[in-house]
Amino acid sequence: MLGRGRAAVAAPAPLIPRAQRPVFVYLLAALLIETLFFVVLSPLLPVYARELHLSRSAAGLMSASYSIGYGLAAVPAGAVVVVVGPRRVSLGGLALVGVSCAAFGAARVPLLLDLARAATGAGAAGVWAGSIPWMESLAGGQDRGRLIGVAFAAASAGSCAGPAVGALATVTGPRPVFLALSVVIGLLVVCGIVVSAGHEPPMPTRTGGGARQAIGLMRGGLRAPQAGVALAMVALPTVGLGACGVLLPLRLRGLGVADLGIVVAYLTAAVLEVLANPLIGRWFDRRGGALVLRWALLLCAACVTALGLPLPAAALLPALVLAYLVLNACWVPALAQLSTSLERGGAAPGVALGLFNVFWAIFQVVGSIGGAEVSRVGSAVPFLLLTALFAAGACATSRLAGAPAADRVETGLGSR
Repeated sequence: MLGRGRAAVAAPAPLIPRAQRPVFVYLLAALLIETLFFVVLSPLLPVYARELHLSRSAAGLMSASYSIGYGLAAVPAGAVVVVVGPRRVSLGGLALVGVSCAAFGAARVPLLLDLARAATGAGAAGVWAGSIPWMESLAGGQDRGRLIGVAFAAASAGSCAGPAVGALATVTGPRPVFLALSVVIGLLVVCGIVVSAGHEPPMPTRTGGGARQAIGLMRGGLRAPQAGVALAMVALPTVGLGACGVLLPLRLRGLGVADLGIVVAYLTAAVLEVLANPLIGRWFDRRGGALVLRWALLLCAACVTALGLPLPAAALLPALVLAYLVLNACWVPALAQLSTSLERGGAAPGVALGLFNVFWAIFQVVGSIGGAEVSRVGSAVPFLLLTALFAAGACATSRLAGAPAADRVETGLGSR
């Protein structure tokens, strides 16, 4: 089997049959635009903080609202897929993203903005919960690693587009940009309905109640060997990104950096992330999760230590770019290692993505709100705590050593 896997790498077959490619393009576009709307707030956060007179804690809550909605909807979205199928969940989730995008653009009250962004997060959970199994059905259950790699590439492209949309919103104002974006999302939903007519994906196998089954699968995954350490590897960069997403834009604004300069920094980081992730994935395939994660976490510790220093704006901007590049790069080996650990423990395919989504949402909130609150003690304190967490995580990677090479090859998630 391993020999055939290597042969497939040498001469890859078409990932998606020709007749199914319009549906596949819709799914990639849905993942791209969902990620775009998640990323777009970071460069706009100083604008909202200034215009609405938000405290640092209120800004942290606005940033975290998306993750709160995502986390609350992650398990129910997976359960609904079992009941109604991935097509309806994907299309319904994207429609909710479009409606809440319009609501976010129209609102001017912090509470309504937070609720709209939470609704967007819930819709995004539906997009991912429906789109990934729908993609797998298009590929006939083959080449899961290549498929996930293409999906994450689309999400990374959304990360690149998000700062550009944020830059436009700083010039024209958020309302026209978000209302126009909601129209684009609505048209995409209509296109998805049209191109997927007659291509209904098969219903997932049901062995019991939808919600009970989804929760039971996740509980079983948590009992898998090394699952706890692998989930910690997911949580650590997520906490760091949540904290940096709130603290750094506000700090740069306080140093007099223009909104456009903040947008350019985020865009640069996103472009470099797209270029770096395939290299990180190949490194994971060759050397395994323990080594790659150890070095990635050590680099994270070095980056957040630098962010805790009283840097001038000219030094803080490139430090932000490097920190975001390293923190985001951790997710490739973290998700790959999580999938490997869970499936070696007998968990069903897809459980890793569900747990990844839940932990991402929880620790994004922890980082966003916790970072803002801890910064009240001192501006450097959140970054010093992150340094300690990353250093501890690097030490914990020794527990991931010894993963069979075959598992690393077959997982394939490192090809993001």
